[in-house]
Amino acid sequence: MPSPHPHPQVRSANSRLQSRTIPLFREAARAKLLEAYEAAGNASPVSAWGSLAVRQQELVLPTTATKAIVAEESRRLAVEKLTAAAQAQEAGSLVLAMEELTRLLQFGTFLGEMVQLAGLEPAAMSATAITEIYLGALSLPLEVEAAALQLAAAAAASSSPELSQGAPLLTIILALIEPSMASARATYTAKLESLVDEGTFSVAGGAALDDLVDQLALPRALATALALNVYYGWLTDLSERGDRIQLEKAAAVRDCLRIAPA
Repeated sequence: MPSPHPHPQVRSANSRLQSRTIPLFREAARAKLLEAYEAAGNASPVSAWGSLAVRQQELVLPTTATKAIVAEESRRLAVEKLTAAAQAQEAGSLVLAMEELTRLLQFGTFLGEMVQLAGLEPAAMSATAITEIYLGALSLPLEVEAAALQLAAAAAASSSPELSQGAPLLTIILALIEPSMASARATYTAKLESLVDEGTFSVAGGAALDDLVDQLALPRALATALALNVYYGWLTDLSERGDRIQLEKAAAVRDCLRIAPA
């Protein structure tokens, strides 16, 4: 009976191949996502994914790699455009800032529909939930954070239905700095740090985090971002101490902290 695990030489060959094909798919995804963004609400999720699916097949890329690239490039683009909107706001060009914000919200709708169509997430997950996960808790340059929050407040009060209805998504996009979530962020981070300090990384610990996410009504993207901050702090600390035994627990730590595998 053949082994269920690939031979090391096969894994090595796959890694070498993907080191060449992943940049090619990333380039295609970046171009297609930017094209959709600039289409300002007229982009076709079917056409966009059809093009990317063909490229994925040509490059023989696994779905896990495709999904990661789409998520990374979508977030990169969203940060770039939201930063541009905030800079326009700072320069006194509120109209231009709102136009950019409108395109960002339209892109969010497109992205959720495209990812749902592609089957990159569970079938039961709505397009709205997908958008919130893929674009939630973005990390913006420090110098534009205040302007971005002002923009979100202006959008919520806007007479434009597209902007006012998109305000909840903007709150999730800005969840790392949104003032109304400060207490929830602090509470969840404290729980994450207590689990790391305990060092047991048990099933019960993970379940307690799940309950706390529900209790705090924490957006999933924010919970993941906060967990990653604590996880990378744990990794850095152990690496500096050269504690290889504890580092071997990395998979258990990610599972407990509810960090999905890359």
